[in-house]
Amino acid sequence: MPSPLTLKSSDERPQKNRGQILALALLVATAVFIVDIFLPLGVAEAVPYVAVVLIALRSPEKNDPLRLAGLCTLLTLIGFYLSPPGAEPWIGMTNRSIALFAIWSTALLAMQVRESYSATRDQSNMLTAILSNMPAVAFRIDREGIMRESIGRGLERLGLRDLTSIGRIPLEPPDPIKQQVKEGAVIDSVFYESHGILQGKPWWFLNCLCKLADDQEGLIGFGIDITDRKRAERRLAMHDAIADMLTTADGITDAYP
Repeated sequence: MPSPLTLKSSDERPQKNRGQILALALLVATAVFIVDIFLPLGVAEAVPYVAVVLIALRSPEKNDPLRLAGLCTLLTLIGFYLSPPGAEPWIGMTNRSIALFAIWSTALLAMQVRESYSATRDQSNMLTAILSNMPAVAFRIDREGIMRESIGRGLERLGLRDLTSIGRIPLEPPDPIKQQVKEGAVIDSVFYESHGILQGKPWWFLNCLCKLADDQEGLIGFGIDITDRKRAERRLAMHDAIADMLTTADGITDAYP
């Protein structure tokens, strides 16, 4: 099962040449049409037009599968009248109807696949932008509560230079939450804080665990670096404490210690 933690830029996707794809699709359509008009009526020779629609699925233009499905429909009808006599006409019409059904079913399914791929790609690009530019970490833990992999710019706060890490990192959930994971008791989101010290400087992360979709094993988590917020809170608390001492002390000599 592929990991849900991936950072793949859209620039890494191979560029698709629409002209070459359409040329290949038209070449296949022409070959099927030529075979169609030489075979006797009654042979299901129009079904291979489905391959034309599948080739059009590789085109970067969204509506090319529908356009070529329309072209294949026209060629299928023309082939019905140009094919030499063979079986009974109703058999030929039945075969043509099946071919048209296969062509348009494939075209509509291809459009659904394209839309699903486009939505997944957009979500992946959004996740890539977040994890590459924000001090955040996405991670995955198994059903024992052990962290297996993590990814994100927030790993820099933990002393890791790369954006990806395999294995355990300090953001692993505490033992009580691990026990919930083992027992399968994690239904809603679970939040917890992680903290530590790197090169004498403390750090804090606020983490969230949630179940994977489709009942996949393990959980996926997201941690956001809150070190700056914690430091600001500590400075504010220190200022409040100093102000409180200064207002309650009898003089600077009593407040100084």
